[in-house]
Amino acid sequence: MIWRSALLAALAAAVAGLGWVRTRAERRLPADLVDVGPLGLADRDARVLAFFGHVECRSCPGTLELVREAVKRAPEVVLRTVEYAEEPHLFAAFEIDAVPTMLLCTPQGRVLWARAGHPDLGELAAALAMRDP
Repeated sequence: MIWRSALLAALAAAVAGLGWVRTRAERRLPADLVDVGPLGLADRDARVLAFFGHVECRSCPGTLELVREAVKRAPEVVLRTVEYAEEPHLFAAFEIDAVPTMLLCTPQGRVLWARAGHPDLGELAAALAMRDP
């Protein structure tokens, strides 16, 4: 009976720990409003899809190719790639600590969509169709 209580307590602690990890991972994505100025885009009327990658990231090239293809179908979206080796200050400014990470922002800096990892084409197309409410 005591071992059952100990097992249940350990299981509850593990589940609570997983919840903490999930919540912490969600906080890795930027806030609802960011300063898009550091991305240096001249066309301030377009939505911006910022792709954060790293030369040593194995999934980044395939993800970037998918993103480029999707953006071709969304001419009102400007793609801005950010390579960690070249612009680590932008990773810090946007609080990015995982690659690949994508942010879709309005010209005013409202984050419409944020994703760490490799999205599927449907998810990406739906994100690119988002408008500022």
